[in-house]
Amino acid sequence: MKTLSQVQKELAAGQFEFSRHAFRRVVERNISELEIREAGAKAEVIEQYPQDKYSPGGLLLGFTRAGRALHFQVSFGESDAHVCGHNAAKSELVSEVFNLGERRVLVEGIPALVCDRCGEVTFSRETTERIRQMVHGAGRPVKTVPMDVFAMA
Repeated sequence: MKTLSQVQKELAAGQFEFSRHAFRRVVERNISELEIREAGAKAEVIEQYPQDKYSPGGLLLGFTRAGRALHFQVSFGESDAHVCGHNAAKSELVSEVFNLGERRVLVEGIPALVCDRCGEVTFSRETTERIRQMVHGAGRPVKTVPMDVFAMA
């Protein structure tokens, strides 16, 4: 099992990838890779999940140099396997919709790894940073499309 120190070193060195949930939150909240590295280097465990469904994990809290608080849900497991325990994944291009305040943004053709067994999608830190920069001003939309909106209630 990894120690907190090992996880901190991995975060500081940029040795991490993102689940679909984390990917969306990082992009929507405009959290840069540099901020993750800064906050991750000295993050502390605030909750432990020793009996987590897939591997022991925890919730970390760290602060950037500017004082921004960031939470990280991490695995302390040694394996690089997906949540289902399977190691095989295929490269695919996926689409994601991001909620940026009152605006919704669709990004198509995002490179991702998709687990062959359970379908879990993961994103590299490089891809995540490129998408974050793109939707927060470094890119321009290739097209604009209308969107149907439905309400349950």
